[in-house]
Amino acid sequence: MKKTALFTALLVISSAPASAGFFDSAAGLLDTASKATAVASDVLTTSDEAVDAAENATTGDMASTALELLPAITGGLGVSPEQASGGLGSLFQLAQGTLGASDFSVLSDAVPDMSGLLAAAPEVAPAASQGLTSGLMNMAGLPGDAVSSATTVAAQFQQLGLNPAMIPEYIRITNEFLQSSGGQQAVELFGKGVATLL
Repeated sequence: MKKTALFTALLVISSAPASAGFFDSAAGLLDTASKATAVASDVLTTSDEAVDAAENATTGDMASTALELLPAITGGLGVSPEQASGGLGSLFQLAQGTLGASDFSVLSDAVPDMSGLLAAAPEVAPAASQGLTSGLMNMAGLPGDAVSSATTVAAQFQQLGLNPAMIPEYIRITNEFLQSSGGQQAVELFGKGVATLL
């Protein structure tokens, strides 16, 4: 009987470390799993932050690019910001009336503030461009509506206090801007849209 009790006591004692080792291992596995979950969460958070940063950078680059056009006009031609935006708006209005909706949409994508520029173009009464139109009707190869469009832009420039002779320079600087912001397709579409002025 005493031997049986002693054997039982020894069995309990000898099994205790094994049980403790088992629970220690289980606790270790749970701790490792917890750490792995935390790492995965950090990776997902970092990934989301990277996507947000990329989107913000793209938006910032577009806004920065849009702001580069007006300083290029004002600095390059010595005109006021109002004259720069109004002159550009006049050119883009002409392009809008010349190009189809899909083509003008592509052009608009290259100029983030297109709506603001279009709104800055001055309104001119038909009579304001009649004198200019009569002096240009003998231009070879241009139909009457093309001459009318060209003279409307010239009248808009005059209303802004600008010499219409500056129109080619506005177009040149705009082309340089579009090359960097929208590529060759945007340049070609703009050229097509203002072809009556070239």
